[in-house]
Amino acid sequence: MKKALLATVMAFLVSSVGYADELRLEAGASAKLGDNTLTVEEQTRHDLSISEDMVTKAAPYEHTVFAIGRALGDNNAVQFRVRNTNTNGTSENRLSLDLNTSVSLPYGIGLQNRLRLQLDETGDITTVTTDDLRLREKVSVSKTIALPFVSLDLSVGDEIHADASGITENRVEATVTKEVCPGLSATAGYFRQMMTEGDDANVVTVSAALTF
Repeated sequence: MKKALLATVMAFLVSSVGYADELRLEAGASAKLGDNTLTVEEQTRHDLSISEDMVTKAAPYEHTVFAIGRALGDNNAVQFRVRNTNTNGTSENRLSLDLNTSVSLPYGIGLQNRLRLQLDETGDITTVTTDDLRLREKVSVSKTIALPFVSLDLSVGDEIHADASGITENRVEATVTKEVCPGLSATAGYFRQMMTEGDDANVVTVSAALTF
């Protein structure tokens, strides 16, 4: 099982680099405040089909997230998120509520489920309808692999997006996370973004997370 998961994740990551359409760079930090966890995240997205844009132009998309989360028992947690996006100069605010559940399986495998109810920007919050809501569910399995000189956290997962019209998007994902030092981790990942209406994309992600 350990070798199969390692081979699956590495195959995803290696095969994605040569034909990636987009690069997402992210940095985040979180801190405990009583029973709550406060988190801030910053992400930029770059179109790899025009490589010089990463040097000469600002990222066409970026967002900042402020979140507060709270554990609900040993294996469950809830998180409220406020995300401000900037797409080519156009700002938008999104609210979302996450319900996170994790289960420990045999052989050191973890099973995680994240259910997110997302409200995209609307002119009048009192007139919100189901057309303004999006449901995102992500299921993933993870395992820590101890190699001779390094320990890695590997994960593979699938995320589905749905709205009032039905399923709109599916993402198949693989990530590798390394603890650089206590409280600081780095993650490299890849996901295949498959849209119901076409325009699929291969996305490479690189992120760093600081925990206090």
